[in-house]
Amino acid sequence: MRVFVERAVVFVACPECQGTRLAQHSRESYLNGVSIAEVCGMELADAAAWLRTINSPLAVAPLCGLEAALDLGLGYLTLGQPLSTLSGGERQRLKLAVRLCDRKATADIIVLDEPTVGRHHKDIDALLCLFDTLVDAHLTLICVEHHRAFLAHADHIIDLGPGAGSAGGEVVAACSPREFLGTDTLTARYLTQAL
Repeated sequence: MRVFVERAVVFVACPECQGTRLAQHSRESYLNGVSIAEVCGMELADAAAWLRTINSPLAVAPLCGLEAALDLGLGYLTLGQPLSTLSGGERQRLKLAVRLCDRKATADIIVLDEPTVGRHHKDIDALLCLFDTLVDAHLTLICVEHHRAFLAHADHIIDLGPGAGSAGGEVVAACSPREFLGTDTLTARYLTQAL
């Protein structure tokens, strides 16, 4: 039934707002010669470049969020893109970008589920640099991850096993990456073969 409904749904831009989801007074508002609707249609990278041209303290907070999103490899998203169109990984990284700019946040631990999934190697390197910055700022990152470079970069690895799903759930190793390669777990054997 769900597949049938998804095939039958047709999205049509609202004739009143032209699909911007903005009220008329917002569509008619301009900043530095650019309408709010135009800004919402920009990719995050373009919106950040535009905000850098605005000499106002009001641009600082949104620019921080955009730059954090760029650091997390989200520059291709559009500013007005509905959250329902984002993948789970994109939403997770967007939440992290918001957290990075929240000066009032008091959390000392950030938990991420497979932050490297679907990322290009270049993006993973940038992500690791960002994570180093967070750790240097005395935050603790707990990540569920299987990417070899990510595991090699970790300060500490906790491997659950011995198998997957109901055949696992026990701590089979808890050590540094260097020590981990010397263990006889399935994950350590997988990493050793890959190196």
